[in-house]
Parts: sequence; C-alpha cells; structure tokens
Amino acid sequence: MSVMQHAKNRALGEEIYRAYVTRALSGDLDDTPVIEQILKLRLAKAKLLGYNNYAELSMATKMATVDKAEELLEKLRNASCI
Repeated sequence: MSVMQHAKNRALGEEIYRAYVTRALSGDLDDTPVIEQILKLRLAKAKLLGYNNYAELSMATKMATVDKAEELLEKLRNASCI
C-alpha cells in the first residue's frame, strides 16, 4: 500500500495495484471456486429459511429491509446526478 501511495513512478504504483487486486484470481491461489461455493451455500441457507436470497436473510436481523436499502440507494443515486 505504501508503494501505491508514495511511489513517484506512476507505472510502478499501477503495477503494484493491479497485482494486489488480482492476487487470488489465478494459479494456485485462485479462490474463485471457493467464493462460488460460498454463494451457493448462502443461497441454499436463505431458501431453507424461507427467504428469496441471502440479502433478505442478512437484513432480517438488522433494522433495515432490502426494499428500504434499495430505496435509500436510489435516493442517493438521484441526488448524486444533480
């Protein structure tokens, strides 16, 4: 992170950034299958508990609802377009 923040060589900073954000996308460290499995299991859990998706399940224990969260995001989107 320090290199990206303080490097005088912009190309070096970009190279370090790209390596950092793609560090687990290929080769022996590729975690894509693990993430896909987690998403499938989250959906299955939500369905078993009577929710349409994991977002609804997650929001059920919070003060917000998925609809209210989407409504807020829409308001923020509209306000930012002014």
